[in-house]
Amino acid sequence: MSAAPLHKSLFSYWISDWQGRASAKDKRGDGISGSVDGLVFYEQLKKFGVVDPTPDDRPPSHLTSPALQAVKTKRNLLAHGEKSFTDLGRDLSVESLEADSSSVFDTLRKIAAEVDNYLRNQRYLAQPPAPAAAPAAA
Repeated sequence: MSAAPLHKSLFSYWISDWQGRASAKDKRGDGISGSVDGLVFYEQLKKFGVVDPTPDDRPPSHLTSPALQAVKTKRNLLAHGEKSFTDLGRDLSVESLEADSSSVFDTLRKIAAEVDNYLRNQRYLAQPPAPAAAPAAA
């Protein structure tokens, strides 16, 4: 019997840990709040050296999705009382919810796969990049 791929184990561990946390404050302690999108994931992955910075410092397309941004936007409207569940749900169909959830979970699997690749290839052992040189004084 072979073990599950590392990214599946990590995702399962993360979900279990997250569900076990009692307070919202405790859940925010790891640097990711409920207001999360591809940029937040990209910044965290970049911070730990899992992905390299992109030329425009935006998340690569495989690490974000329009659905992830839409979920964040709708979540914020609900969380800040700008919209009610009734108002927000009025224009949603089961099909669009299924498509968005599929897209979000696909994006999360790709993020987990990036971490899996980082760990499997032991890229954490690589030398960190040299700090940028300070501009010369004029």
